[in-house]
Amino acid sequence: MNNKIKNEKYLQNMCRNIFLFRQQKGISLPELADATHLPLVLLHKLEKGIIPTSFTITQMFKICIFFHCSLTEIFMEPPK
Repeated sequence: MNNKIKNEKYLQNMCRNIFLFRQQKGISLPELADATHLPLVLLHKLEKGIIPTSFTITQMFKICIFFHCSLTEIFMEPPK
């Protein structure tokens, strides 16, 4: 598997995990946006598997901090 395909898989894992972590916490997207101080539209796109070109590592850290997960965990393949 080449690096581009691997990177895409990790990013899609991240998007899926954000959705799953949010569902496990039982919170809405607006609640997540308020808690992380991230734009609702950004979080919505991420959950749909769309990674905006403006998405930053700082924003990813805010998400990880909120969910008490590591960067490794957010990129792991989610359970089926």
